[in-house]
Amino acid sequence: LSTAANICRHGPVYSFDYVQDSLPILATLIQYPDQKISESAILCFLRLADSFIGSEEKLEQIAGNGVLSQLIQLLPLSNSSAPPIGVGSYTHIYRTLYAFTFGSCHLTQQLLEEGIGSILQDVLTSSSDSGTSNRSPDQLYEILSFINELMPSLPKDMGPFLHFEPKPLFR
Repeated sequence: LSTAANICRHGPVYSFDYVQDSLPILATLIQYPDQKISESAILCFLRLADSFIGSEEKLEQIAGNGVLSQLIQLLPLSNSSAPPIGVGSYTHIYRTLYAFTFGSCHLTQQLLEEGIGSILQDVLTSSSDSGTSNRSPDQLYEILSFINELMPSLPKDMGPFLHFEPKPLFR
């Protein structure tokens, strides 16, 4: 499976047809009881999402077969029955979700409908073992990048707010 993850790295656009048939099998391995297999499957989806981030259609096919739901279930606090994975794999999940939301508004909507907002709130405000105090700077960066991608864009014409100057707090 690690060989498959390496093959998924920077695949040319024409290679998607070869990978597409394997996506359902890879999806079943995301929550496989063996940690190494699960982590390799997550890495495959990260590399595929990175490779095809410019194609909304391909990203939606990659995220199909229940991949989004399975990735969400692996996040801390969202499902205690999920198999344990390494800290680096959580970072890979956030990067994968970031790529999905960056490249597809439909996937963004699907994530929001699946309650990713409250899950992220729990992840960032938790004081348990999986709280932010135990997160690496890389993982916090990926979480915040993902949250940023979920946020709506500011309007082009901000009217009176375009030249907004905050008042000083102390005089």
